Amino acid sequence: MIILDKEYRRKYSQICWRVNNHPSYKRKGITNDFESYEQFKEHAIDKGYRLGDHAHRPNKDKPYSCDNLDFLDETTHRRLSGLEKRKLNPEQVKVARDAYKSGVSTRKIAKQMNVSQTLIWRVVTYQTYRDIEDV
Repeated sequence: MIILDKEYRRKYSQICWRVNNHPSYKRKGITNDFESYEQFKEHAIDKGYRLGDHAHRPNKDKPYSCDNLDFLDETTHRRLSGLEKRKLNPEQVKVARDAYKSGVSTRKIAKQMNVSQTLIWRVVTYQTYRDIEDV
C-alpha cells in the first residue's frame, strides 16, 4: 500500500506541475479541479488505478477532474492518444486516397486539405491511417 500511495502522490504532483508549468496547458487554460490530494487519491482508487497506469483526460479541452480523468494502461493510452492527435478524419483519408488513385499529386491534395505533403504521402501509401479501409 505504501508503494501505491507514493504512486498516487507522484501522479498528483505530475498533474499539478503540468497545469502550472506546461505552455500548452497554460495556453488552453487547463486546470486541476481536484480540491485536494485526498480527493484525487479517492478518485484513483474508485477508478481502479493500477501501478504503471497513465492519467488520461478524455476531453482535452476540460480540466483534470473526477468527470474527466481516467487511468489507462500504457498500450491503451498510446493508442487513444494517437487517435486523438490525428489531423484527418476517416472521410478525408478516403477522399485523399481516391484523389491520389485518380492521378492528383500529393502536393495538391495536401494543399487542399491544409496539411503537409508528407502526411498525405503517408496516408496514400498506407503507412498511417491503416485502420481506415477504402470503400
